Amino acid sequence: MFTPTISECYIDGIGKARFSGGVVRLDLVSATEILDTPDKDAPIIVKQRLIMPPEAFLRSVTMLRRLSDQLVEAGVLKQATATPEPGPGAPV
Repeated sequence: MFTPTISECYIDGIGKARFSGGVVRLDLVSATEILDTPDKDAPIIVKQRLIMPPEAFLRSVTMLRRLSDQLVEAGVLKQATATPEPGPGAPV
C-alpha cells in the first residue's frame, strides 16, 4: 500500500492573520537563530502562508479550541486567563 508523503513545516506561531479578497490569510512564522547572538531577539520569518475560505477557517478554529481544551484537561497547558485582544495586524 502506497502512503503519500505529507509535507510538514514547523512554526513558532502565526505572525499575521487577515481577511482579504474573500479568504483568510495566516502567515505561519518561525523565529530564526543567529549564531553567536543568543542574547538578541531572534528575527521572525514567514515560513508559509495558509489561505482558506472563511468557512474552513471557522472549522479550524473550532477544532483548535477542542484540542486546546484537551491539552488543558491533560495538564499539558494551563487555562489561559483573559488577555486583551490584539490590534489589527498584531502577531497572534
